[in-house]
Amino acid sequence: MPFDDFLKNRNGGGPVGTPMFLPLSSLTAALPAELSQLPLTEASRQQAEAWWRYAVTPLSKLPCQQRFEKIELSFESPGQPETHQKESWKAFLACCPEAGEGLVVTRTTVVESFPGTLFNTAGSEAERQLQTIVEQLPVVAWTTDKQFIWKSIVGSFGNTADRVDLTWLLGKSIDEVLPSETGGPSPFRIHYERALAGDLVQFTMPWNSREYEVRLRPFLGSTESHDGVIGAAIDVTAQVAAKKLARFERDRFRLVFERAMDGLVVHDVEGRILAANPATQQSLGYSEAELLQMNVSDIQVGHPFEDLVALWRQIANGVSFPGSIEGRQRCKNGEIIDVEVRVGLFAQTDPPLLLACGRDISERKRIEQERAVLANRLETRQRLESLGLLAGGIAHDFNNLLTTILGNAGIVRRRVRSDRESAEAVSDIEQSCRLAADLCRQLLAYAGGGKIIVADHDISQIVGEMAHLLRSMIPPGVDFEQNLQPDLPMIEVDASQIRQVVMNLITNASEACRASGGSIKVSTRVVTLGTQFFATTYLGEQLPEGNYISIEVCDTGCGMPDEVAQRIFEPFYTTKFTGEGLGLAAVLGIVRQYRGAISVSSKLGEGSQFVVYLPIAEGLSEVNSSPRPASDGSMQVFRTIMIVEDEPMVRNLAARVLKKSGYCVIEHGTGDAALEFVARERPVLSAILLDLTMPGRSGVDIFPELRELCLDVPIVMTSGFSEQTVRRQSNGAQPDVFLQKPFSPEELLIAIQEGIGSVSG
Repeated sequence: MPFDDFLKNRNGGGPVGTPMFLPLSSLTAALPAELSQLPLTEASRQQAEAWWRYAVTPLSKLPCQQRFEKIELSFESPGQPETHQKESWKAFLACCPEAGEGLVVTRTTVVESFPGTLFNTAGSEAERQLQTIVEQLPVVAWTTDKQFIWKSIVGSFGNTADRVDLTWLLGKSIDEVLPSETGGPSPFRIHYERALAGDLVQFTMPWNSREYEVRLRPFLGSTESHDGVIGAAIDVTAQVAAKKLARFERDRFRLVFERAMDGLVVHDVEGRILAANPATQQSLGYSEAELLQMNVSDIQVGHPFEDLVALWRQIANGVSFPGSIEGRQRCKNGEIIDVEVRVGLFAQTDPPLLLACGRDISERKRIEQERAVLANRLETRQRLESLGLLAGGIAHDFNNLLTTILGNAGIVRRRVRSDRESAEAVSDIEQSCRLAADLCRQLLAYAGGGKIIVADHDISQIVGEMAHLLRSMIPPGVDFEQNLQPDLPMIEVDASQIRQVVMNLITNASEACRASGGSIKVSTRVVTLGTQFFATTYLGEQLPEGNYISIEVCDTGCGMPDEVAQRIFEPFYTTKFTGEGLGLAAVLGIVRQYRGAISVSSKLGEGSQFVVYLPIAEGLSEVNSSPRPASDGSMQVFRTIMIVEDEPMVRNLAARVLKKSGYCVIEHGTGDAALEFVARERPVLSAILLDLTMPGRSGVDIFPELRELCLDVPIVMTSGFSEQTVRRQSNGAQPDVFLQKPFSPEELLIAIQEGIGSVSG
């Protein structure tokens, strides 16, 4: 077909893009008139002429076997000034067997909407549908020229209701639309320059309070050169915000993870450690690199690892575990620490990851154990004090009974002196009473009210003098050793009580070594103790820091279980078939009197250690213990004695003895009755026999008033407690004479005469 005929048929001579063969013999070097008459722009006309001259060149002069070039002819379509039509021509030289050399030419047409639409609105239905789809997508696409001036744009941001029209960008440069803060070239120009140079560029930019992801690439022109830039942008504000939030959460977790005071470990359901924070590293002593090579089973102690794995799998499967697990962990140095662990799901990955939060509770456990020990000691102390009150009360009442028995036995003995058999019977009664009185004294010693006579003593000397006696108490086959520090500071004690303490402790050690043998050692020395140590002892909770004399008795015998050690100081508690259970109870009572302390340590099968601590300080005042003169029962007549005693049998006994000796007697069963009588009658009294312990107002309570009403009358105070205890508890009330129960008629008369003599002398 001649080329002119082809041009004449370009609007309907065949489908667009259908190839046509034009023999070279029908073509000339000049641009055909039909083509030159098209309404071409000057640039398109020059390009068309150059192309035509090249197109008709013989095939042999071409650099390759087949060659084609592309040309775009632009012109204004008649009657449609708002559209911009482009025709794209393609041609290549070919050789046809029938027609010889020629051109194969194809033509396509693109009509784009005037201002800048990339699609042909007058095109096919498919093109219109494609344009509709693109315009409804949240994507904007555009082209610019080499000066980065927008030439076309399609699409929009926002939904249908708030869609933003961007056609106002056409004809504007990026320097106008996106200027720098100083008004100079746009900071985004560098991206366009890179795209124009051939790079594929991607970046994120803020615009109108939104974030957009922009992609740029070169726009290929007709000569395969870069005629501009083609770009696309999508609103990624939500994605950027989500990334920022995720980054914030990740950074916040990292901050919490690294700065947490508790140990945090991320591990899988098999226990493999994947992360460990600095607190975990510090607590266990491992480095992070070491922990990442370990399994939880390498540090966990106590709980079966299989049980932990089963628990972790349950948590990974969505079973919540709100509680905590107390366990133990092994540190790098071998130390075992107590921990409290909480476990939760960290990430639902494959495999799932768990986050374990471990808190070192070793200090809390230590404090709890100390509290338990202190609570146990407090309970023991309260129990011992209660038992002491009970023992003291029993001893007091028992002493009253013994006083009555012993006193009446003394009266009977005077009457049956000629009857040898009766006199022996009475003597047996008196002997039994004295033995019973010894038992009462042990009870009173436990209660802290035993009879003591203090003086300055060297504890090492007292114990050393007992060496022969102590060896005789130790069973055969048991070694005995003494280590007594010489020249100990002198302290005020009752030597007989110290002997009793040592003997009771040696007796206890001997029983422990009797079955299996062993050794017993007694030591004395000076020690310096603090309040922290005293908190672990009996009776030492309120003792001050300072120097103390220690008496230590240790053995390698059978030892004691904890349940026995907690009760050893209870009166009447014993693990032996024989024994009263008062030995160690008496030791505790004696030490209490001197404001000392006792420490006990024992291990079953290894032995026991008892240490008594006595303070080196000004002690108790020495009580005058000079013997009283014997009484023959004679006295001056018409002397009146007032007896204040709540126990009727004791009161009657004392009254009978005094009356028989020629005294006038006034009896009162309560302190209030005695005070009322003295205040009302103002009697002339020679002495007052006053009981210490009475219901209502005791002898100590009425002593000041009684002394004020009877200023020159001697007061003889009687009690089952020791004289030292009475003087210590009397709140400054110092009787003229003290008479301890149980007493005989002779001891009563001597005490009364001594009191009268103290005033008259």
